[in-house]
Amino acid sequence: MKPLSVRSKILLTLIASVVALSFAVYFISTQVLLSSYLTIEHEAMREDLRRATDAIKEFESQQMIKLSDWASWDEAYEFADTMDPAWAEETIYATGLSNLDINAMVWADTEGKVFRIMVVDITERIEVASSTMEAYFNQHPELIMHESLDHATQGIALLPAGPAIVVSLPLKTSLGEGPSTGSLTFARYLNEQKIRKIAEITHLEVTAFAYESAGLPTEVRDARSQIEAGATEVIVPTSAYAIVGYTTLAGVDGEPALIVRVETPRPIYTQGVVTLYVFMATSAVALILFGMVIVFLLERLVITRFVKLAKDVDHINDVQDISMRVRGGVKDELGKLADQINQMLSWLSESREKTRVLLEEVKHGKDKAEDMVKVRTKELAEEKARLLASINSLAFGFVIAGVDSGILLKNPSLSRIMKLREEPGKIQDIANAFGATFDLMKFCNDSLERQVPSEKSDISYGNMFLRVLCAPIFAEADSPQATGTVIGLVLLIEDTTEAKVIQRSREEFFSIASHELRTPLTAIRGNTDLLLDTYKDKLNDPAMRGMLEDINASSGRLISIVNDFLQISRLEQGKIEIQRQPFDLSEVISEVVRTLTELASQKGITLSFESSPIPLVMGDRDRTEEVLENLIGNAIKFTHQGGVTIAVESDGTRVKVKVTDTGIGISEQNQANLFRKFQQASEDLLARDNSQSTGLGLYISKLLMNAMGGAVVLEESTLGRGSTFSFTLPVT
Repeated sequence: MKPLSVRSKILLTLIASVVALSFAVYFISTQVLLSSYLTIEHEAMREDLRRATDAIKEFESQQMIKLSDWASWDEAYEFADTMDPAWAEETIYATGLSNLDINAMVWADTEGKVFRIMVVDITERIEVASSTMEAYFNQHPELIMHESLDHATQGIALLPAGPAIVVSLPLKTSLGEGPSTGSLTFARYLNEQKIRKIAEITHLEVTAFAYESAGLPTEVRDARSQIEAGATEVIVPTSAYAIVGYTTLAGVDGEPALIVRVETPRPIYTQGVVTLYVFMATSAVALILFGMVIVFLLERLVITRFVKLAKDVDHINDVQDISMRVRGGVKDELGKLADQINQMLSWLSESREKTRVLLEEVKHGKDKAEDMVKVRTKELAEEKARLLASINSLAFGFVIAGVDSGILLKNPSLSRIMKLREEPGKIQDIANAFGATFDLMKFCNDSLERQVPSEKSDISYGNMFLRVLCAPIFAEADSPQATGTVIGLVLLIEDTTEAKVIQRSREEFFSIASHELRTPLTAIRGNTDLLLDTYKDKLNDPAMRGMLEDINASSGRLISIVNDFLQISRLEQGKIEIQRQPFDLSEVISEVVRTLTELASQKGITLSFESSPIPLVMGDRDRTEEVLENLIGNAIKFTHQGGVTIAVESDGTRVKVKVTDTGIGISEQNQANLFRKFQQASEDLLARDNSQSTGLGLYISKLLMNAMGGAVVLEESTLGRGSTFSFTLPVT
């Protein structure tokens, strides 16, 4: 086949370039423009899903507001005590419940037993059978039982007749006092009629499905599967003109109870497709015109002159006369090339004799180089033997592989640790031994891409635990600052089973020892309390009375220490359940301030709370109170004059609580030790007051805040001027 000419190659290259550029423009436009439109469309759908779920949550809040009026009504409070049927007949009737927009009103005693219930059909405004719902609440007393007057139940429950909004409060007087005589519960079904009303309010096409329903449509079941796999929202285009989104709402038990579906049109995507087609048509015309102009200019300015130069060179080669010269013409790059060819022809003439002399020198140098290669080869063989002996003696698995994952070198410990039946030839063979427990190939590829060593510990492999380290191998860099090219990787696999067993045994011993200590300490504390209450005034010996008081106080501190140890153990092992629900942070702060005001007054310092309107936060109320007591208690403890101030601020997504004191402060070198085990928020860490504190408070506070999705930090601290600690929680 006759080879193509330069002119043909240039023309074909230009055509191929224009075609490739067209495809590149199309691909980039598709990825950039359509991806941008899809991103905007998905964000709009997420906002619509939030609007729909917020509307349902707002309806929950409205139900709770209605219930609050009833639960703090003196007549309702007395009815739960007297169970007067005449009052019930006069006050509780189907039309009244329909006007309240509720399907059921449930009265229960303090033990969670339903003593009166009315269920109505809101549409027909008539009473219907209530036995099924009564049985449900009797089977789930936790929904209608309340530990305190401030306790409340609010959320979605999957009742036998379908999902419903359930709100429940303890009954108390109009002054908010107790003791509670029982509880009152409202239930409102989230039926198709109610969802349709929510859709009208939000101006969205909203539908809802029970999460565990067996009759879900196929597309809803698919969305539920993706949510169970970890997705927060599922957004699926159903056609070029419509898109649907799915999300879930949790029930009162914290588990998904409702799947919310929102469907909207796709004007953004449709407009994006039209824009893309117009852009591609315009680009195609521009590229064709551009190619034609380039071809014309190349033909006139480059190709013709290059062909002439090639003919001159061919002629010189045919006649084999290096005394001839080529024609240069204009002194541009081609003209300079012609001059350089002529110069090379001159050098060729001069170099013929030099070449003969150099050939003689090369022959002599070749003989000498062969001798040097033999010596160096022997040295390298000895060095390789020493290196292999060192690698084979390692107790952990050692592998060197190329960038193609082919194994170049390995030691016997690898097969011993991994219990491999066949010798691996590639990293993939080792990855197959791990199976689904650990993706070794992805781990190594990530290390090579980032060009940094990676380490993974506590990998379960059979009845063992392994630690894997992967590090890239670089070629020698051109300069000291350059990293060099990655030419392979080093893989280390170590058996850490024994160390893991020792660590687990230490944690179990710590937990068991704490449990075993608390039982005798509690007995000592109870017995000393009993002795002091019974015989304190009868003991004539002050020393004996003082000894009992010391034993009682010391056992109390020891119980507190053991409780801290147990709480840390449960937190670190993830055994403490954190309740994530909305609550008023201002109320919690006020209660803690009221509790600790007396302690501050005893030290002669002030304790103040700068109250301001803030939104409800999401978290565990009791755990938040524990963190707040810890921070304020530390501030009072280390403040000897001045006072402690609590301030609250919000940015709309998170609420921050600041605890500022005028105490002794913490130096920079000691601030790094905060939030660790057995470290106090004081300056002199080597002289802690062991009789009063374990140094675990800040560490426990950090674990609790992390579990609630918040954070606790030291904002600032200056020796002699005081410190500011803060923690944040997300808003609802």
